[in-house]
Amino acid sequence: MAPDAHAGHGVASRSSSATMVMVQTAYTPAKLTCPPGFDPMTAPMATYEGKTYYFCSAAERDRFLSDPRMSLSMMPPKQ
Repeated sequence: MAPDAHAGHGVASRSSSATMVMVQTAYTPAKLTCPPGFDPMTAPMATYEGKTYYFCSAAERDRFLSDPRMSLSMMPPKQ
């Protein structure tokens, strides 16, 4: 996935196993609690159901996209 790519409304694929997907998200990158060295200006992002979410890393964005509904239900975005 390209660094600045946005995911649409679809989700790539769902795993048949019940893996919990809990990733920190925020509606603005300044609200994220990320490790030192994090630059909010380059925060990875994804769009899901018409809303844009920001992440501390591309790996967290990718985990979120594996099951966004579960991730949002377990850890709502920081506002």
